[in-house]
Amino acid sequence: LIATSRSQVESGVELVTASGKSLDEIVAEVSSMAELIATIAVSAKEQATSLREVSGAADQMDKVTQQNAAMVEEATAASQTLSNETEELASAMAQFKTAGSTVAGRGQASRSRSNPAQSGRSATPSRGVPQMKTTGTGGAARAEQTNTDSWEEF
Repeated sequence: LIATSRSQVESGVELVTASGKSLDEIVAEVSSMAELIATIAVSAKEQATSLREVSGAADQMDKVTQQNAAMVEEATAASQTLSNETEELASAMAQFKTAGSTVAGRGQASRSRSNPAQSGRSATPSRGVPQMKTTGTGGAARAEQTNTDSWEEF
C-alpha cells in the first residue's frame, strides 16, 4: 500500500509540475500579448496626435486660403473702382482744350478698349462756371469780355 501510495504521489507531483510549467508558459504568453497591446495603444495614441496636428494644419491652410480669396476680391473691387475713376477722369479731362489738341481722343480710345462694370456711384457731370451778369450804374465803359473757352493764356 505504501508503494502504491508512493507511486501515486510521484505521479501527482509530475502532473502538478507539468501543470506549473504550462501555467508559466501561459503567463509568459499573456505577458507578451499585454506588451504587444501596450505597444499598439502607444502607436494609436501617437497616430491620433499626428492626425490632430494634420487636421489643425489643414484648418489653418483653409483659413489662409479664405483670407487670400477675400484679399483677391478686395483687390479686384479696388481695381474696378480705380478703372471707373480713371474713366471718369478721362471724361472730365476731355472737356479741356490745350494748345490746339484735346484729351477727348485719348479718353474715347480707352473707353472703347475696356468696358468695366459700373461702380455703385454715378459720375456727376461737370458744369461750367456760371457767368455773373452785371448791371452798370456808373459811366465807365464796359470792359471787353475775354474768350472763356480758351485756356491757352492760363
